Amino acid sequence: MENDIQMLIKINLFDGLTDAELRMVIERCARAQRYSAKQVIFQEGASGSEVYCLPKGQVRVELDMGNLVAPRTLATVTGPDIFGEVAFLDGSARSATTIAQEELTLYVLEKEKLLALMNEMPILGFRIMGNFSSLLAKRIRRSNQTLINEVRKLQNVQASAMPLAARKYNEVSHGYTTQVWV
Repeated sequence: MENDIQMLIKINLFDGLTDAELRMVIERCARAQRYSAKQVIFQEGASGSEVYCLPKGQVRVELDMGNLVAPRTLATVTGPDIFGEVAFLDGSARSATTIAQEELTLYVLEKEKLLALMNEMPILGFRIMGNFSSLLAKRIRRSNQTLINEVRKLQNVQASAMPLAARKYNEVSHGYTTQVWV
């Protein structure tokens, strides 16, 4: 466990916590869970209120695109990091599927136990919630930038397609006249 604590202390969620505080969080609020390579950790749409701490390794995050299209990889989470924080924070269904990319051990933080500890130790809770806020802000900024880049690509495609569409319209409509009755 000591080696894992040294790895987990590198996760931004635990910034500002002492080794003793982190040990308390792990002992009272977390359970270690092993996953094999390619094993689904949680499925999009499933209920869940845990956040997953990934000391090392990689997890693929993918979105179901429907029956006719293969799932789309949204991100690869590389430890030390966390994932599953949205359902943890708001109680909603899982927004994506996560899949272990290699054999790994995750520390699963249980919401009710962590809330009880944060209620007991408000300063610890303040630090953890502040860290959650910082992590989410960084992820929102990264998502915003990705969206901006995709919109710019779409605009470029539209801009290059418009002259072609106008030429095709002229070719098809050439020679036709429209009678207007007044």
